[in-house]
Amino acid sequence: MKHYRNIILLVAILMAGSLAASKDAPTAAPLPLTDNTAPPYIGVWEPMYQGTGATDGFAKWLNRKALFSVVTQYVLDSAGWPATPDKYWVDPQWGKWVAEVPGRRALVILSLPTDSTALEKGAKGGNNESIAAIAKYLVANNLGNSILCMGLINTPNTWDAATAADAANFVQCWRQMVTAVRAVPGADKLQFDWVGMNRKTSFPIESAYPGDEYVDYVGMILYDQCLDKNIYPFPANATEDEKRTRQKQAWEQYYYPAAQNGLATWVGVAKAHNKPFSIPCWCLYSDHYADGTLSTGEDNPYFIQQMHDFIQDPANNVSFAAYMDTYWDCTRISSSKEYTTNYPKAAARFHELFALPAGATRP
Repeated sequence: MKHYRNIILLVAILMAGSLAASKDAPTAAPLPLTDNTAPPYIGVWEPMYQGTGATDGFAKWLNRKALFSVVTQYVLDSAGWPATPDKYWVDPQWGKWVAEVPGRRALVILSLPTDSTALEKGAKGGNNESIAAIAKYLVANNLGNSILCMGLINTPNTWDAATAADAANFVQCWRQMVTAVRAVPGADKLQFDWVGMNRKTSFPIESAYPGDEYVDYVGMILYDQCLDKNIYPFPANATEDEKRTRQKQAWEQYYYPAAQNGLATWVGVAKAHNKPFSIPCWCLYSDHYADGTLSTGEDNPYFIQQMHDFIQDPANNVSFAAYMDTYWDCTRISSSKEYTTNYPKAAARFHELFALPAGATRP
């Protein structure tokens, strides 16, 4: 989660290439096999220093013609958001890249300055000048049709709504910023994604919802990281069956259920408000506890399968989902001559499920 402090992400979306539906969901007609022409789009987050080439490489790995990409640029600093573009803003190359293919869009994820009173200040309009400057920059650089995710509701950073009062400030802060963006000439195509994580809150999630007129998508970010030591780390010399049992426990007890503010919670909110669902970032993980043991399911094809089934299930109305394909937390899933995956079993499953078959008809 440390990478969501003071960052901006551009997420490019490519079309998922599989038809399986969730085993736990009602049977539904299979989704059409397309190549970036209809939801659910599958995206990727690649390190910014690799430029657009890494994104194109991910698309090639999945036999895709085009996708929206993920690039990371630092936008904020400890003093707050810059009022004018500087070296930390999105590189204009991404605007050129988006403009190359009709229909490409970017998801821009923003975080607040590192200030414990940021939500309260934002509720009074303290971020309006900065978000308006960002919107102007996006419009000027062919990114005026981006989707903005302005902070994660219940993640441990300065956006975190830890109390009911925080939730109320979150609502007002969000409304202020949306209103400021909409006042920017040419920003009428920018949209807004309300996103959280699978963490419990002391208040009902909906009390942090800004209102239908201020939200275009409802989403959730999910990593294969469980802090229950009865599940992860794996015991020494654990068998493959034992690992699979614990990986299933993580999904069934933490990642999916409404009791943990899991996928079921956030999809429920999206349905209640008739909004498309989004997963701006999902991935395997390799974070550690303080004692050095892993808090993740490691090379986990089961997680890949479950995420695929959820994304492809029409009942969940997933508009887009982006995999974080970086070495920052050893989440690499793709491979090329430049690098190989850290998770070969999961990578093989990912490719099997999401790659477009060679010679497939693209509607």
